[in-house]
Amino acid sequence: ISYELTQDGLVISKGKLPEVSAAPHSEGKINLKINVPESGKCYLKFIYHLKKELPLLDEDHILGFDEIEVSKDGAKEMATKNSSGL
Repeated sequence: ISYELTQDGLVISKGKLPEVSAAPHSEGKINLKINVPESGKCYLKFIYHLKKELPLLDEDHILGFDEIEVSKDGAKEMATKNSSGL
């Protein structure tokens, strides 16, 4: 699993997560130390890669991704909407 942190569409940080040992459809925890900028829209994307080659797929083939908003601006907007009852 690799990750990318973007700010306003530009990749500002990326890397690979340590090996995770978890059964399929289960949960696990890791610590990821990233610095989220004070301004701009920031997203954290987790990219899932194939560990070993298969007959029709190369090793490291991208299997999918998940992306979540982590920007402090987004958190402020959400708090404002929640407090106003929207």
